[in-house]
Amino acid sequence: MDQTQNFSHKVRSDSVQPDDGSQIVEGSFAHIAQLDQSAQAASDLLKALASPNRLKILCCLVKGEKSVGQIATQVGIREAATSQHLSLLRKDRLVMARRAGQTIYYRLDSPVAEKIIAILYEHFCPQAVIGVEDVESPCDEVVSGEKT
Repeated sequence: MDQTQNFSHKVRSDSVQPDDGSQIVEGSFAHIAQLDQSAQAASDLLKALASPNRLKILCCLVKGEKSVGQIATQVGIREAATSQHLSLLRKDRLVMARRAGQTIYYRLDSPVAEKIIAILYEHFCPQAVIGVEDVESPCDEVVSGEKT
């Protein structure tokens, strides 16, 4: 599996070790290759997150699984556009889909992306900034297809 496409792997490791269990000496060609691979994986992740709509979608999924319709309503974009963004996020292994009848539900599927989104959520969502835990974010409005 190409690690540059798998964002769920650990992007940075304190001790760099190849898959064969041998130790990579810092400054060696193998160390540089591993560093290049990790830098490419981090760059690919940041590219996937570089869309305001994809960030809003991922932010909506921080608190759990939601349907395409719920996500589209919460983010404020058409379902077709939401599906296209979710398809890209699924290809990049940031979200996972589950089908229940005709409805497709999505949830976060990358521990690395989940941590990054949680930090962004904490710093950029109004209720996190003011420290009010019980204030709902715009992404919490739709639970069953209706605004609360």
